[in-house]
Amino acid sequence: MPSHVRRRRPGLARGRLCVLFLVVSFAFVSSIRRLFSAATMSSTGSSNNTSSSPPSDHRSTAAVPSSDTSLEWPPDPIPDGGDGKSYSKTIPRYIWHTAPSLPLSDRANATVSTWIDKNPSWKHSIATDDDVELFFQSKFPPNVYEAFSKLPLGVMKADTFRLAVVYYYGGVYGDIDTECVRPIDEWVRVAQSEKQCTAIVAMESYNSFANWAFAAAPRHPVFKRALDRVVEKIEQDGGVVPKNSHFVAAYTGPPVLTAAIRDILHSDHEVASKIMSSEEDLATAKTVGLCLEESSYFGGINVGHAFASVSWNDNDQDASWRKQRQQVLDSHGIAEEEPDGGRPMIKKGGRPNVHVVGGGGEAMRVDVK
Repeated sequence: MPSHVRRRRPGLARGRLCVLFLVVSFAFVSSIRRLFSAATMSSTGSSNNTSSSPPSDHRSTAAVPSSDTSLEWPPDPIPDGGDGKSYSKTIPRYIWHTAPSLPLSDRANATVSTWIDKNPSWKHSIATDDDVELFFQSKFPPNVYEAFSKLPLGVMKADTFRLAVVYYYGGVYGDIDTECVRPIDEWVRVAQSEKQCTAIVAMESYNSFANWAFAAAPRHPVFKRALDRVVEKIEQDGGVVPKNSHFVAAYTGPPVLTAAIRDILHSDHEVASKIMSSEEDLATAKTVGLCLEESSYFGGINVGHAFASVSWNDNDQDASWRKQRQQVLDSHGIAEEEPDGGRPMIKKGGRPNVHVVGGGGEAMRVDVK
């Protein structure tokens, strides 16, 4: 064998040893990393969520679906009577919110975290606009989805979704700008055991019952009637036809829920305060498991409301619907009307003064026919 080949053999051997050393070192480091990762997961708890862990000062986002994760819907309710119509009279442990998209703003994260932190045994879901669209497509008849598709504003679709999701699945709904003041079990379970409530609705103002928070067992007639009213009005009008600046409330807001309650109770009273003071209406409400509460129930005692549309920064995505409403009004040549009738006044600091705004002390009412 030539001498120059023999002279290179020691260098070739050293090169092979270096390569072997690097391979073994890489394998060893990888093994250590895997062991460390496994130990970390076992100490923090395993998770099916593929999104990265949130910073420690944003605990609320741990239970919020990431923007690339579809909402995991609960299984459909099972009838307890075998007739396909009667369902469990228990309010299930679901908390529902809706938001245009994810991630949430810092303000919304702060309020949502109160629902998560105070109710760890409840399933918590935030439905984005895409989730809401899919929900109506897959769970309701074509005419309902068609009516939903004709709603021009996201806030109107969110109004309709809250009625539909609590009707379909049951649970507790809270606006993204609401705060859970007391754990849900402290008021829902008490309401069910002591009053046999299968739905809980509270006053918003002199005129209306609030739709920023409520609770019900699945398939409750009040929420079925409210959803039907939304669909019927859109079908009757051939879409949403604004007549004044209160068209959002008239088509999908608190007046619709109030009118549905009036329908179910066969009440002669058109405003919430009159229903609340009627012994006959309250007696009828008990027969359908409907518990009607004073405004403080969801106005500070159990749930707080930040009224984002008037108290949060106008640039916040959660407070932008009034600007969108104005665009619809402008397109129809309708001027903004003030005050926004039926809404509680907002004191400095964002605290609601729960009485209706109106000229000369008279209540302003949004009629829903």
